Amino acid sequence: IKPFLVFLIGSSSRAIIAIIMVPFGLIKTRLESGLFTYNNTLYALYEIAKKERVRGLYRGLVASLLRDSPFSGIYLFLYIQLQTKYKNFISNDIGVNFCSGLCASMIATVVTQPFDIIKTRLQLNSSVSPKISMICKDLIKEGSISIFFRGLSARFFRRSLSSAFIWTFYEQILLFSTIITR
Repeated sequence: IKPFLVFLIGSSSRAIIAIIMVPFGLIKTRLESGLFTYNNTLYALYEIAKKERVRGLYRGLVASLLRDSPFSGIYLFLYIQLQTKYKNFISNDIGVNFCSGLCASMIATVVTQPFDIIKTRLQLNSSVSPKISMICKDLIKEGSISIFFRGLSARFFRRSLSSAFIWTFYEQILLFSTIITR
């Protein structure tokens, strides 16, 4: 499979999921912030839909797409490339899969971190609908370019380890399923 096609498959599949999941991510972000007085998830969904309409439920969609779609495309592309490289010097498949998943996720996480910061800012703002460019200007005024990487270490470890374990388990289950179906 061609590298660009791998990137396209990863990006487009994640874009579809992002469109479906953005309202739930919005609610999660708002509930965690403590800035909103929603009693529960369903009440938050109802209140946002009532006060902010459908547009409010999808606040942060563009930033989510800019974060999630490239992350998955970069990740899948690198994961497959790294598997090929690591097979040359790591002797077992579990090590190859884990290292490939970990490194691919680390790189994709760093590249997409600024969009995570932007998405969170957009989702915490319920009164106006600022443009991404305005959010960026405000963030830079607050603390230079480095503010786009605030919280990177937590996201870096959580996302990288999660991806490494998920893909390692996936590859092992796939291998096991091919063995038992022979």
